[in-house]
Amino acid sequence: MNEDVQLKGNQSAGILALLILFIVVSPPQEDNKPAKKAGKKSTSSIIRYMYDDGYFQKYNNWIEYKDKKSFAEFIELRKDKEYIYIGDATRTKELEPKNILTVRLPIKGGAAHWSWTTPIHWNFLFVVTPVKVPQEKTH
Repeated sequence: MNEDVQLKGNQSAGILALLILFIVVSPPQEDNKPAKKAGKKSTSSIIRYMYDDGYFQKYNNWIEYKDKKSFAEFIELRKDKEYIYIGDATRTKELEPKNILTVRLPIKGGAAHWSWTTPIHWNFLFVVTPVKVPQEKTH
C-alpha cells in the first residue's frame, strides 16, 4: 500500500495502542444480531467481504485472503452502524511501531478504506461486497 510499511515481529505495542485508542474514543458497540424466533433452527452463516482478487473473513480474528491464500491477519477494533474497523499490528508506519495499518469495511458493502492510526486519514482501498457463507464450509 505504501513504501513506509514495515513488517514487525513484536505486535504487542501496536495492538495495545490500537485497543486503547479505539476503546477510549469509540461509541458503545451495537448488537446487530436479529432476535431469534422461537421454534426455528439457527442457520449458522458468516459474512465474507469480497473484493476483486480476495476477501476478508472473520474467525477468531479477521483474515485477509488474496488469490485463495491467507495474506494478513487483523484484530477487530470496533464496529458501528456503518463500518467494521480492523487493525494489522504487523504493518506499521516507518519508525512508528504504535502507528498501525487500519482498515474499515462497510457493513452493507461499498468502498473500503485504509489509514494509519495517527493521524486518521481514510484512503480508498477497494470496493467490497458482503456475501453470506455457510460456516461449516469455511475451514
